[in-house]
Amino acid sequence: MEEEKILIVEDSRTQSILLKEMLLNEGYSVEAAEDGVKALEFINDKNYKPDIVMTDINMPEMDGLKLCRILKRLYPEIFVIVLSANEHIGSLKKSFESGAIDFISKPINKVELIVRTRNVLRIRRAEKELKFALKQLSEKNKKLDKISVTDALTGLANRKHLIDELDTLIGFNNKYGYELALTMIDLDDFKKINDIYGHDAGDEALVKFAEVLKNKTRDRDLAGRYGGEEFILILSNTSLLDCFSVIEKILNEVRKLNFDFDVNYQLTFSAGIAKLNGQNLDALIKKADELMYKAKKSGKNRIET
Repeated sequence: MEEEKILIVEDSRTQSILLKEMLLNEGYSVEAAEDGVKALEFINDKNYKPDIVMTDINMPEMDGLKLCRILKRLYPEIFVIVLSANEHIGSLKKSFESGAIDFISKPINKVELIVRTRNVLRIRRAEKELKFALKQLSEKNKKLDKISVTDALTGLANRKHLIDELDTLIGFNNKYGYELALTMIDLDDFKKINDIYGHDAGDEALVKFAEVLKNKTRDRDLAGRYGGEEFILILSNTSLLDCFSVIEKILNEVRKLNFDFDVNYQLTFSAGIAKLNGQNLDALIKKADELMYKAKKSGKNRIET
């Protein structure tokens, strides 16, 4: 277990030595500062992050309550125990209002000091564990969110995410009159790759094609696997001519791909580009699909608009 650290802030050298000895005997790592200013310098300059700061209230330069308020704002993960000979209800109230987690009266009773220190550290450990658990849960949820919208093989958007996003974009772009181009892409003769070289070769072709899509599109564009060897590329705020230029560059890059299953194999695709012109989701996809099949029938390895 990581050694737990305590910083004593006490202007009385005698009290500081006494506290330090008590806590060192319990196995804690203990440092000391003579006032609030020195304590902050110690924490900031030496990048020293104690689990607990034990501070007197009345000190020169900066008193314990001001130190407590600063620590609460800058380092909320550090717990503060206030030490004071004044047990007046006002001192207690001000201490807790300043952010202290506990209050120990002077003169210090060793048993009380150790018990209260252990209790505060137990809370500190529980808080650390909770934060760690919440962080892990958040990371797992992010992974689950990504899995829910991502095609497992290619890392592109999956069909459901494509449809959901496209439906939203169509409504938005139709409302405000922005341009949107939808491209349906189908890899040419993909069945032959699987039949001749095997499914691992087919997966290689899909993955390398997907990498080209990722590298040749903008962050705001959405590329996804529609199904099998079919892909969709959605370009918002893009004219038909500009979209054609993007798809042409992608096709040229795909033709240059090298594959482990056959270094001489050239991958190509057929694509159909449909421009949004007030259609609904189904009509836009149908239009892009028809144009893609037109490219297939016209000899493949080409783009139709």
